[in-house]
Amino acid sequence: AGPRSWISNAGFNGVSEFEGVFSDESFSALRIELEGAMVRVGFSVKNQFLLTSAEWKNQAIKFTDRIIRRLSTVQDLLHQETDILNSSHPVLPLGSWVNTDGISFIRLGIIDAELVQTIVLRDDQNEFVLDQQTYADAEIIDVELDDSMEKIELVINGVLQQIIPYPQEANGYGLTIDNQFFMLADSLTAPPLIVSIPVTQFCLNEIANSPESQQIAVEVHGNVTETHVLGLFIDDYLVWEFTPTLSFEPMFIDSAFTWNTDQLFMWLDLKEVDEFGNWQLIDTRAIFTERQITEGRIPDHQRWKTYSFSTLGAPNDLTRSGAAKLIIPEIFALYQNYPNPFNAQTTISFDLLEPARVSLYINDAAGRIIHLFFEESQMGKGLYSYSWSGGSYSSGVYFMTIQAQIDDYLPVVYSRKMIYLK
Repeated sequence: AGPRSWISNAGFNGVSEFEGVFSDESFSALRIELEGAMVRVGFSVKNQFLLTSAEWKNQAIKFTDRIIRRLSTVQDLLHQETDILNSSHPVLPLGSWVNTDGISFIRLGIIDAELVQTIVLRDDQNEFVLDQQTYADAEIIDVELDDSMEKIELVINGVLQQIIPYPQEANGYGLTIDNQFFMLADSLTAPPLIVSIPVTQFCLNEIANSPESQQIAVEVHGNVTETHVLGLFIDDYLVWEFTPTLSFEPMFIDSAFTWNTDQLFMWLDLKEVDEFGNWQLIDTRAIFTERQITEGRIPDHQRWKTYSFSTLGAPNDLTRSGAAKLIIPEIFALYQNYPNPFNAQTTISFDLLEPARVSLYINDAAGRIIHLFFEESQMGKGLYSYSWSGGSYSSGVYFMTIQAQIDDYLPVVYSRKMIYLK
């Protein structure tokens, strides 16, 4: 994260406190104060520099502009990190490693403890519920893992949020706040807190994995103004070596591979040949082999998001050229109701990641709407929770459904099943 990271210095909860200090209104007031101070100083020192009043005023304006420009850079970084936090889940995995005693750990970032009811770490054989006291007042916690685990499923408030690899010796890894993987320079130490990895010339830009066909398609994006030799490695095996054609247009190059592995995860490494002929890692990502997924950077070269279908070989735009289909980014996350099954009241929660027009309702197994919370309501980003009682309805299966629409794109609809037991 380094000294230029607001989050590493102020913490997850402290970043928002600086929003007012670094607002545009504050900068306008600061500019007036600086210019006024420089004018006052000029009354006593301008003659020492052999400057007229007009010349001194001009220098005062230049000095003020220089200060404001530097502060604007700091302001931009603050806004970027605030946006990242506002669109993040309340708990994030920050990496996993094996320490010098051979004990495996996962590091978690507690972005907002008030939004956390339960944190569960599990795989197919194990389930560990974290004591609330361990994270109630903490921003970063390290949790010891059972050595029999094969994967790490992070479940927040009863909803599976992410599946990440169980660490192997000499193969610890970290995750940035904006969900980029990186390998640890020292695999025996805990991963550092990194908000985002600076953009490189080339990157993994889109990945589509199909467990049924055992195929994975990978797209690489970059700007090719000079010769580069790139290679894609899957689990340390070189499967694709290529030299992109020189062009002043952004490059989108992709290929598909058949995989045959009994491992739960594949590591995809994009590497480049350096001046000494050695492969150097420039991007990496772990893919859960049992999950059908299409994920990409939206916009290109930026943050990873999961969506409905691939645009391999083309920009990851929000509209698919030619097909007029919508790529569905993560507009919202509808969590499983809690408790479920329920016999009285249950809580329905969702994270809205972008401002949108939202409808939320309950429908029965026949699709009839039996309870409408709201319809076409304009809502801002944030976590929302609502209670619903089965009341006079009969026991059975019901569905909570959310519909969200941003700008002029088609609405996104998603439902979750819940069980009511009188």
